[in-house]
Amino acid sequence: MSTIKTIGIDARFLLRPLRGIPLYVLRLCQYLPSVNTNHKFVYFINKGFEHNDNPKNYLPRIEEIEKNNPNACFVNYNDEAEIKWEQVYLPRLIKEHNIDLLHMPANRISFFSSVPTIVTVHDIMEYIYLLDQKYPISWSKNRSLRLWQYNLRRRIYAVYNYRFGFKKASKIITVSNSSAADIIQGLSIKNESLAVIHHGVDNDYLGQIPRPVDKRTCTLLLGGDSFQKNPEGAIACWSKVDPVLRTKFPLKVIGFCGSSTSPLMQAIKKYGLEDSVDIQGWVSQEEMVSCFKSAALFLFPSRYEGFGFPLIQAMASGTPIISTNKTSIPEVLGDVGFQYEPEDHAGMALGVEKILSSEEEWQKQSDAGYLRADKFKWEVSAQKHLSLYEEFL
Repeated sequence: MSTIKTIGIDARFLLRPLRGIPLYVLRLCQYLPSVNTNHKFVYFINKGFEHNDNPKNYLPRIEEIEKNNPNACFVNYNDEAEIKWEQVYLPRLIKEHNIDLLHMPANRISFFSSVPTIVTVHDIMEYIYLLDQKYPISWSKNRSLRLWQYNLRRRIYAVYNYRFGFKKASKIITVSNSSAADIIQGLSIKNESLAVIHHGVDNDYLGQIPRPVDKRTCTLLLGGDSFQKNPEGAIACWSKVDPVLRTKFPLKVIGFCGSSTSPLMQAIKKYGLEDSVDIQGWVSQEEMVSCFKSAALFLFPSRYEGFGFPLIQAMASGTPIISTNKTSIPEVLGDVGFQYEPEDHAGMALGVEKILSSEEEWQKQSDAGYLRADKFKWEVSAQKHLSLYEEFL
């Protein structure tokens, strides 16, 4: 029998609203201790961080994990400052709890870790945008000098992580071959330092046989408003779709957190679609599952994705997909869905019409996606993480 080891996980994102990285961290914390009961897992969290989810949402997650996994426990250390938590308090916690290996799963590394450290770098979008001045650090009379200094410090810290910090990692996990190529080229990381491990899809999406098209009510678009999500391209595409189909399967946007000046809202106004697009703010995990299962089509014209959680969520829901041929998207979709250049709005619109106007084509795409989604399993992802841990234990 192998010696019991103690594996530490930086689990702070488990306390955030569940999208992207927080969902990944939650699933790791749920699956790792059940896949390997021989090791002990210590999850380090920070309940004092100001941007956490509401405690009524994250406390049940913690309670469920501890209840179901006697070999897992949570250790909390409160602090408002992320940098200080990562570089001062986390190294202390590693020593206090006799950690044998540390995994930091959210694009950051503790420079002063005293044990082998594995870091997950999901993509390098943040780094690219920082270098391209997408996050300008400007000072004006309307912004305090203290806030300016804070933003500048965060920017320098982030760049240092990407340029130098990740080279200190025992191993870097990334979530797609596309992200791996970007990391190798953009950060000068050696190929042998990387391991590609895909995400899994939640059973909530796979749990039921997908609804037929006549039970579907809308076309779904997520409300991400950043450049890489291409919201203006999605609306430009939608404006070119046959009005009859737009009426039959109206566009529904969920998870929108922007303002009236956002690219999404400006595009809706530009194409005169204010009265025909249903826009909702942040939705719960249960509501999002319901939206995917009731959508006749998922519109995802992203310019850049490290992985693309929504793609496997749509496939698992049996929802056909219109997307792009960039970065990790072809890797995740395979032969599923129609894939276009992000600026090919007319081509996307024709793809939308082809799927929504043909029940045969719709069913073909729905079946293909549902079958492919089954290849993405959290149990498999967790086992691959554990196999990597074992190399350094």
